[in-house]
Amino acid sequence: MNIKRNYIDIRDEKIFYLENEGKSDKNILFIHGNMYSSSCFIEVIKSLKNYNIFAPDMRGYGNSSYNNKITSMGDFASDIKEFILKLNINNFTMVSWSLGAGVALELSRDEEIKYRIKNQILLAPFGYTPFKINGTDLLANNFQEYLSNFDFINPQKNLEILKGLMTFNMNLIEDSFASMGMKGDKLKKDNIRVLFKTFIYNVNMPGQEEFERNIDSAIKQRNLEEVAEILRDYKYCGGKLNTKSVVLHGYDDRVISYMDGRFLAEELGSKFEKLDDCGHSVMTDKKDFVVKTIKNFVEE
Repeated sequence: MNIKRNYIDIRDEKIFYLENEGKSDKNILFIHGNMYSSSCFIEVIKSLKNYNIFAPDMRGYGNSSYNNKITSMGDFASDIKEFILKLNINNFTMVSWSLGAGVALELSRDEEIKYRIKNQILLAPFGYTPFKINGTDLLANNFQEYLSNFDFINPQKNLEILKGLMTFNMNLIEDSFASMGMKGDKLKKDNIRVLFKTFIYNVNMPGQEEFERNIDSAIKQRNLEEVAEILRDYKYCGGKLNTKSVVLHGYDDRVISYMDGRFLAEELGSKFEKLDDCGHSVMTDKKDFVVKTIKNFVEE
């Protein structure tokens, strides 16, 4: 499968995106989550070779530029709106994951865009409650259990590292580890590996190539502090969607509670699917089911 890598100018930014020109006129738009980029969908995209696929890196992520700071979920949505209009993407299935779901939901409210959306699939969506409320006790318990396996970390530092993970503050995490004599580029990647293995891939690990590709995406993120502020405050308030939609949420999600996904689905008027033996990375733990669901939606 030939996945093209392109750039498009959106205001003062160069937005990178993956594209597959399929043999049909059926379109899919992917919107990635925080600390990731379009590359997190590559394994799924490989199974959708007959469709027209668009998967941008949002501003400040992956290979896209970051000339202007993000201040709200609406900024991300505004960028993707211009992306859709410039490429004239119509009648598309929108697939969003985690933070990307908040962007997708804001797009669903836009008068110029909402009638272009055929239907949508939200994977472990963010949007029911702000991150400052969502899952903090669960994150704390899981990370403390994880840290218990490391005898080089003392209890006093646990809280600092935990705070960094819960707020996606990699600088705080790095400072904490560096104070124990750990530093350098390897440190930064190791920190992200700890975070991903603990919270994102707690059920199944992706293949090594995919895992390292996603680590590289996280390293490239330049909007971390701004996104952390958005996550602390954002809640979707747009009411029911005007298109068919489904929320797929893992029961073992350590980042966003599956109950938040269920409550959000009720607000949206969406079908809700609780996925057993599935964590936050729905595309990893339930890839075949995700691909099947996407195909069913696209073919409607």
